[in-house]
Amino acid sequence: MRLFEILLILVCVTDGSARIIQAHRRPFWLSILPLLAFLIGIIHAAGEGTRWQMNPVYVVVLATFTSALIRAFRSGETGEGSLARYSGILVLVPSLATIAAGTALPVYELPIPRGDYSVGVRETHLGPSVIAFIYYPTDKPSGTRASLDNKSVKDYKSHLATRYGIPVMALGHIGRLETHASEGASLSRELPRYRVLIAEPEADRPALHAISLAGDLASRGFIVIVPSVYDSASTVDAIVEKLETLDPTGASGWLAERLDLARVGIYGFGEAGERVLEACVDGAFRAGATIGYTGPISSTPTPLLVFRPEDAGDPPIRAVEETTYIVAARGMLAGNFSDDALVSPLMPVLGEFGTIDPYRASAITGAYVGAFFNKHLTRGTVEHLMDGPSNDYPEVTIQLHDAEE
Repeated sequence: MRLFEILLILVCVTDGSARIIQAHRRPFWLSILPLLAFLIGIIHAAGEGTRWQMNPVYVVVLATFTSALIRAFRSGETGEGSLARYSGILVLVPSLATIAAGTALPVYELPIPRGDYSVGVRETHLGPSVIAFIYYPTDKPSGTRASLDNKSVKDYKSHLATRYGIPVMALGHIGRLETHASEGASLSRELPRYRVLIAEPEADRPALHAISLAGDLASRGFIVIVPSVYDSASTVDAIVEKLETLDPTGASGWLAERLDLARVGIYGFGEAGERVLEACVDGAFRAGATIGYTGPISSTPTPLLVFRPEDAGDPPIRAVEETTYIVAARGMLAGNFSDDALVSPLMPVLGEFGTIDPYRASAITGAYVGAFFNKHLTRGTVEHLMDGPSNDYPEVTIQLHDAEE
């Protein structure tokens, strides 16, 4: 919960408790609590914005403030006896209900990127049928964190409602999320060209469900291309073709001649993992990663990272052509790989989520996916994280299958 939300609830709980405990003779100084709550409420509404989870407290604040104004013209003390006690209950119960609602569906923060670069983001049209969010390394943030556009928020709410049964009206706080990327910031000049990663979109999930990983990978020195929606006509091959023909004078000219198209990787969540495997078989990419995919693993001529849910078991591996990593983490199920796990601490009840802390899961996913692409898109790079067990991530198991096996 946010600062002034906490202060507002704290004052209301104190007010309600005092009405019950001091029912027969409430000290005069406690009469300023309704005024204090009203002032905090104004600051909260103006600075943080209202949200439905706080509605019970808003009603309490308005009711107690109005009551305090009326009493001010009659007496310096509150009513006595059972009436004061009942009013305390009417203040306390909605306040506790607000705590429960705010805890179940909090205004959460997206995980902070862990790489060495700051992150920029732009929405770019790669031709008439391909609209993508581009996350990229920048030398310093512009100062303005990118908010989520209305369409993305609407699509994400619809996804959460359809997949998990959360009412859309309960998800208003999603629109208050901010990314850790700076909108429109300049691409870093540290390197002349940057390695490219393409996120294979899922048919049943919007791009917003996994923007934390995109930002984290960008902070590690990759340009990450995330198609805004799934479109069977906008295949990853079409995206690569568009990147190869970017006009330096066009709307996407800021990317022209800054992309290292000899070092392109691809990753995908869930069922998109199957299309990642197909793309790697075609040889269009230098490396590929499936994240949360539970299907069979086919042999590919490129290095492959298979990040499996803990309950999926080990996939059959046969005729390995290139280095293949099978990674799993204790407490991470299919839902823990995406930002969906952050929506509510109650998500594990739904079955798709394990017991791992969602921010820890995000850190693990970013570390291993980033290390994998860093190693296999840059020849000669050593990434000890991919060699075996790590003291930094003791909950992770990793199996390495070499081509000669």
